[in-house]
Amino acid sequence: GVWRDAEEFIGTRKFKRFEPLGSRELAEEGIKGWQRAVRATLGWAQDRGAGGKGGKGARKTRKGVKPGQKTAKASARKTSTKPAAKKKRRR
Repeated sequence: GVWRDAEEFIGTRKFKRFEPLGSRELAEEGIKGWQRAVRATLGWAQDRGAGGKGGKGARKTRKGVKPGQKTAKASARKTSTKPAAKKKRRR
């Protein structure tokens, strides 16, 4: 190996000790704010918009229709006998 033992390896390293600049109270206040933000984020991520819950942008579902389930109306649109309209390409 490159070093004879672990002590020789550790001897080649420089370590810096972290010393907080603020008070203990300031650190605890920051931690509480961070924990609150994490709880809010997890709550938002778990919200699917069901039951009228959820704010702007919440996923809406019809009564009795599961998210991702195709309805008869959606299936009928795909099996339409009308020819598909051609899209104009932009240049």
